[in-house]
Amino acid sequence: YNALEQASFEREAAARSERSSSTAAPPSGGKWYDEGQLDVQIATAKEEAANAARAEAEEEMGDLLVCLGQEEAKVERLREALAERGMTEEQIDEMLCDIGADEEEEDDEEDDEEEES
Repeated sequence: YNALEQASFEREAAARSERSSSTAAPPSGGKWYDEGQLDVQIATAKEEAANAARAEAEEEMGDLLVCLGQEEAKVERLREALAERGMTEEQIDEMLCDIGADEEEEDDEEDDEEEES
């Protein structure tokens, strides 16, 4: 969405710049631009920006899904290794929950430190 607004802002700024930089008198209609044509250009720019933002979001989502898959594979290998060493499923689940809780506490502490500075 931010990319859409940025592209729209840049288009409008460029149009304003072109209008203000011209020193000649406007054509007989009193305007340097055709409003219909300008509306079409703005709509096109918004659509292009929306498509670009959507593509970027999809790419980022794909990257996140790959990372998630890699982390799940690591957890599964860890589960197997711990089971081979005699831990029960309940012990493994409890340990993994404790690790997740510890990481959340660390993230909260880091956020608090950032807010204080």
